[in-house]
Amino acid sequence: MKPIKHPFNTERHRQIILAIVKNLKLDGEKPYEINISEVIRKRKDSQSRLFHVWCSEISKQSGDTKDEVKVLCKLDYGIPILCRDTEGFGTTWERIKSKLSYLDLLFAVEQWDVTSILNVSQMAELLTKMQMGWAIKGYPVQSINETLYYEALGNAA
Repeated sequence: MKPIKHPFNTERHRQIILAIVKNLKLDGEKPYEINISEVIRKRKDSQSRLFHVWCSEISKQSGDTKDEVKVLCKLDYGIPILCRDTEGFGTTWERIKSKLSYLDLLFAVEQWDVTSILNVSQMAELLTKMQMGWAIKGYPVQSINETLYYEALGNAA
């Protein structure tokens, strides 16, 4: 039997899943396995858009390119979140970090998915730290689009 993986969040979905289980052919020999887990939402599209808007804004203020700002944000804010929340990532990161120069680290981080694997609350944390961190450096980001800001950060959890 091909594995079935499908999110469900309504009573109708529950009934469909129960029907699937009820109709399994049980012969006492071949076991089946059921795994049910909570789906953790990946970052919101509005969070991604706000990240890119802020990277552009910081770029204009700082003189760095937008890509340079994105890499710095991944390194300064995203990597620490992944080290804290992702089993094994911190150990691997420390090994990599100890062997590379700062420029090589920037190049490595540029190649990695960082923000795209963060969930909603992690991305909200990154955006909050990004906003505060760049403001401390003298490059405050404004909420040019209040609707986008509140979509991205207003109900992050």
